[in-house]
Amino acid sequence: MHNEFNSLNLECRQYNAVATEHIHEYHQFVLPCHGSMEICIDGCSSVIDRNLGVFIPSGAKHEFFCSDNGNFVVLDISNHQSIGFCHESDVFCHLNDQKFFRINEKIGHLVSYAASKSTNGDRSLISNAWATLIISELADRVACQPSMKARSLRKALVYISLNFSNKITVALVAREAGVSERSLHALFTDHLDTTPHAYIIAKRIEYAMLLLRTTQKSIQDIAFLSGHADQSALSRSMQKCHGVTPALYRQLTRQGG
Repeated sequence: MHNEFNSLNLECRQYNAVATEHIHEYHQFVLPCHGSMEICIDGCSSVIDRNLGVFIPSGAKHEFFCSDNGNFVVLDISNHQSIGFCHESDVFCHLNDQKFFRINEKIGHLVSYAASKSTNGDRSLISNAWATLIISELADRVACQPSMKARSLRKALVYISLNFSNKITVALVAREAGVSERSLHALFTDHLDTTPHAYIIAKRIEYAMLLLRTTQKSIQDIAFLSGHADQSALSRSMQKCHGVTPALYRQLTRQGG
C-alpha cells in the first residue's frame, strides 16, 4: 500500500487471505476484477465483487479480508484532487455516506480494460487517464441517484429561501447545492416544473406581495427588501407574472380585507 503518491494512482492489486486493518490519508476506490473481498469501514461492512465497489474515505479506519486471491483495480486519489475529478462537488460527500456502490456494465468494462492495460506501480499518463475516466463515470452515476438529487435540490431551495433578497445567481445557487448549472436546471425542471431563475423571481415576488399586504413600507423599500433592483423592476415582474402593479395589488388586498 502506498503512503504517498502524486495526486492520483491506479494499480491492479491482489490480496492474500489475511485480515488487514489500516488507515490512509487519501481517498480510495476499490473495484473488483475477479473474486470478492469482505471489508468493514467505520462499522459499515459488506462483500464487494464484480457488481459492487467500495469508496474508502481519507482517514477512515477499515479492515478487509480476501479469501480467493482476487484481483482488484485500486484508485488512490488525494484529498485536494478529489473535487477536481468530479464536476459535482457533492459526489464525494454522498460516497462518504454510502461507502458501497453498484458497478454497472459500463463501469465494469472500463475497470476490466484498465486492469488489462495497467501494471503495478504504473503512474504514467495512460494510467492516470484511465483513473480519471473511471472516477468521472462513477461520479456521473452517483450524481444521478435519487437520494443525491433530492439532497442537492433541498440544498438549493434552502439557499434560495435564505438569500433571494440578495444578488444571487443561478451559478451561485448551483455551487452551494454542489452541482453544475446544467444539473441544477434539470433538477428544477424535473421536480418543480420551473427553472432556477424563474423560481428565484417567484420567491422575490411572493415576499414583495406579502410585504405589500401586511406592512406600510413604501413600494421602493419593498422592492429593495425583496431583492429587486428598484421599484420599476418589481412592477415589471408583478405585471408579467400576476398582471397587476404593486400599487394596485396593495389597494385591492386592502379593499378586500
